[in-house]
Amino acid sequence: MYKVFFNQHLIKINVLGDFSPFETDELSIVNPSKEEVDILIVALSKEAKGQRINLLYTDKVSAREEFKKSFKLIEAAGGKVKNKKGEILFIYRLEKWDLPKGKIEAGEDPKEAALREVEEECGISSLNLKEKLKDTWHIYYHKEVFCLKRTYWYAMSYDGDEQLIPQAEEGIEEVIWADEEKKSRCLENTYPSILEIFD
Repeated sequence: MYKVFFNQHLIKINVLGDFSPFETDELSIVNPSKEEVDILIVALSKEAKGQRINLLYTDKVSAREEFKKSFKLIEAAGGKVKNKKGEILFIYRLEKWDLPKGKIEAGEDPKEAALREVEEECGISSLNLKEKLKDTWHIYYHKEVFCLKRTYWYAMSYDGDEQLIPQAEEGIEEVIWADEEKKSRCLENTYPSILEIFD
């Protein structure tokens, strides 16, 4: 099972035998066709109230591949970075707190992309790559196309003391190291997919 976030909506992609329903399901669709997924996404794009949807496929291959057919697939990578004090690196962009991340370039490994994006967006270097975290998925509308973005997340550590520099050309207004108190405030104003990384 994996979760896909779309505005305030949550779509769970499940295999029939592994199905774990929401407490109060509003809609479940078994083996939806591409056309049914297209209709669903357009309907959700016009719905302000958060919906919870289960899409149930026969097997894991279908669950991974069939849903993706309705979207332009974008791959990104980013990091959950911790410094010597145990503080977490956050960026502020588009009126939300976020973790540094960005698109994977052609021929680039997700690990390389994650390190590069953190360095570019926050102005620091010599990061230490740690374990792989969970991937997140979200849908957005761009240039008249619905895109499905998969983000590969990695834990990282940082032992330096460089000044944080927000990458202004990417719309980043602020970069901070957040202790527990600041982290809690950041997570009150972030995206559902980012909350998954802290779950």
